[in-house]
Amino acid sequence: MIKALFKKQLLEISKGFLTDRKTGSIRTGSKLVGMLILYGFLLVSLSMFFFPLCFMLAEPLAADGMTWLYFAVTGLVSMVLGVFGSVFSTFSSLYQAKDNDLLLSMPIPPSSILLVRLLGVYAIGAVYCSIAMVPALIVHFIMAADGALSVILPILLWLLITVFVAALSCILGWVVAQIHARLRHKSIITVVMSLAFLAAYYYVYFRAQNMLQSLLENRSAVAEKVKGSLYPVYIMGRAGAGEPVPMIFFALAVLLLSAAVFAVLSSTFIKTATANRGAARIKYHEKTAKKRSAGTALFFRELGRFLSSPTYMLNCGLGMILLTAGGVLLLLKGSLVAEHAVPALAMFGRPLAALALALICLISSMTNISAPSVSLEGKTLWIARSMPVKEWTVLRSKLLLHIVLSGVPTLFCCVCAAFGLGLTFAEALALTAAALAFVVLSAVSGLWLGLRSPNLNWTSEAVVVKQGMAVFISIFGSWGVVAVLIALYFLTARLLPSAVFLLICAALFAGLSALLTRWLKTKGCRIFSEL
Repeated sequence: MIKALFKKQLLEISKGFLTDRKTGSIRTGSKLVGMLILYGFLLVSLSMFFFPLCFMLAEPLAADGMTWLYFAVTGLVSMVLGVFGSVFSTFSSLYQAKDNDLLLSMPIPPSSILLVRLLGVYAIGAVYCSIAMVPALIVHFIMAADGALSVILPILLWLLITVFVAALSCILGWVVAQIHARLRHKSIITVVMSLAFLAAYYYVYFRAQNMLQSLLENRSAVAEKVKGSLYPVYIMGRAGAGEPVPMIFFALAVLLLSAAVFAVLSSTFIKTATANRGAARIKYHEKTAKKRSAGTALFFRELGRFLSSPTYMLNCGLGMILLTAGGVLLLLKGSLVAEHAVPALAMFGRPLAALALALICLISSMTNISAPSVSLEGKTLWIARSMPVKEWTVLRSKLLLHIVLSGVPTLFCCVCAAFGLGLTFAEALALTAAALAFVVLSAVSGLWLGLRSPNLNWTSEAVVVKQGMAVFISIFGSWGVVAVLIALYFLTARLLPSAVFLLICAALFAGLSALLTRWLKTKGCRIFSEL
């Protein structure tokens, strides 16, 4: 039985390589090899970021006899990567697996099911750990390895760290499961946490070199603090440096922790995996339902779908957040930008309004809600087609959702840019008109692309919002439009004031939107009815 469960779990882990998510078919031959090469290239590319950082640390720390500090730092980094990379997949794979009910109904010990599930947890965490730890080991072997123990024990440390990460991920995954069971609006919370993680990642990414430089300049003080306040990390570092006794203590601690975690999870697995406390407990109150028009009801239907899918929100709504953040930044720091940009580009007149439009359009293009909206209907398309409303009413609701959600932060950013950059009233008005016209064009062109290349046979909505042809062309096509705008402005800067140029752009955007809207009302509705 255990053998069959392990085989099933291995197939689940390798599903991303073996299965084409667009069609659900099994990849074979060149397709499978190509996917393996792609994933391998991605992992190697991520690992390359850590090589220069490890080279910065290895030589000076080894010269001062602080190789243990090198492994303390790189070990902590790999642990953080492993935990953050696997904690949410741990929660979903342990407690939200679709076959949990089926397996628990069979005469299989829950501990056996849990043990097999932990294989996937370990594999994901080990991959994320290795992104940082493998470069650290290679650099250590090149720069500071001296003797057999300094080669064998660091490799053993790497393996123990992967086990420790799996245990810690299980603990945090259990905590996430307890929180998840009591939360409402889970999709919004998932998006907020994902954005917070991305913000933290990029903050560390851009500050990594400065932090390492500060560590090297104060390495004696850092070493004393680690010995005093983070003694387990100190033991881990000494184990990686090739000392057998610390390695024994570290290995025992990791194995005991892992055994304790497995024992606790085994005793609580059934209760947590079968809990259904996520539904909101609402006391019924009689009230009169609000009557809505068909168009309004369809609009809220589209909004509900958008807010219920973290994948949809994160991949197709990122521009809204960036526009809001960019507006605040322009309001606070816009005067500094104007102070340096105006003298440098004086030969092109007053370029700030045109450059602001290019920036706003560039960020706005990252909101592409309408492009995948038709494909996201998927196998439920019959619901939209069976409703007693015209096809244009359904398509218009998809357009309105894009325009409203993207238009509001765009308007906010335009107002902030006007005040922050010190634009004239005419420039501010023209900037707002052009930016909002671009939002309408993005919505209409995205829906046009979605109707021209629909994908209704997907097995995961991530395929539509991340890999869909409509989304790809919508984003990169918008970037091409922005590049053309910048080039045209610099070519015509001496002939046209910036406000006039922006009004011409607004007229062009509006004209293209009108043409595409006419296509949607006629041929687009016909295509939608035949899907």
